[in-house]
Amino acid sequence: GFVLETAADAQKFAFRSDPANDGRFISSGVFSLCRYPNYAGEIALWWGVFGMSLPVFFTKWGFVIALSPVFTTVLIRYVSGVPLLEKRYDAVYRNDEEYQQYKRTTNMLVPAVFKFMPFAPEEQQVEEEVGSEEGTQGRGGAGAATKGTSENDSLVGKSKK
Repeated sequence: GFVLETAADAQKFAFRSDPANDGRFISSGVFSLCRYPNYAGEIALWWGVFGMSLPVFFTKWGFVIALSPVFTTVLIRYVSGVPLLEKRYDAVYRNDEEYQQYKRTTNMLVPAVFKFMPFAPEEQQVEEEVGSEEGTQGRGGAGAATKGTSENDSLVGKSKK
């Protein structure tokens, strides 16, 4: 978590330091994995501390150690972190189609680590759809493309609309 948070802060600082990026949003580096990697790192850090404290969790007052990661997650996701930035970015970039595409296709807090795999789930789905359209079967057989399409439309396919 700490590495992700630090990398995000360093990349954003470097991006903002370049005058050529004035008025632009960052979508490269760890920001290509999720829109708020610094917050994702912060949340992961606190859940990691909780994980290391699990032996204490099963004692009489051990449940108290769960308060910090839960509080941090709720605060960042629903109260002060993400909602404030989402509102600000939506106002600033509301007419920027590139930002709207980035927002539709990039997870908010959960880094999309599948982007670096040889066959990411999205790419596999597209390949199956193409195979079905050409009258051939995709990798998963005759029903795979139809089944995968409706399932993934809510997660990834929104960018197609």
